[in-house]
Amino acid sequence: MRTILVAFDGSPPARRALRLASEIAHAMGARLNLVHVVTPAKVPPDMQTASAELDRENRKYGEQLLRDAARKARPEPVKTTVLVGAAAETLAEAALAPGVDLVVIGSNARRGVSRLLLGSVSGKLVHLCEKPVLIVR
Repeated sequence: MRTILVAFDGSPPARRALRLASEIAHAMGARLNLVHVVTPAKVPPDMQTASAELDRENRKYGEQLLRDAARKARPEPVKTTVLVGAAAETLAEAALAPGVDLVVIGSNARRGVSRLLLGSVSGKLVHLCEKPVLIVR
């Protein structure tokens, strides 16, 4: 195993996923690539300037989130990447990079109507991703 891609949004499930991915990477001699996905704001055309500013701030937040997480992850060095797009689709595309052998993502385990209305990035990723996906609760 060469590289483990870890989806990271700072949530408790994402922190658990990072912890497990770190253990696997250490045991297998693999590298970690922490990825945060920023979903662009959807706004009316007359609010594009505000939307661009919001997207910049969200990207800066993601970069800081990944820097903080990378300091706690092992083994080092940890690569960090902020991507822009729809979360599941963007993660599946990132997993196509050469050397990525596993994708690890946290799940908040939504049930019922909440899952139906809000969807599940991890569930969608399992269907889209060509690489193995490990979902951590």
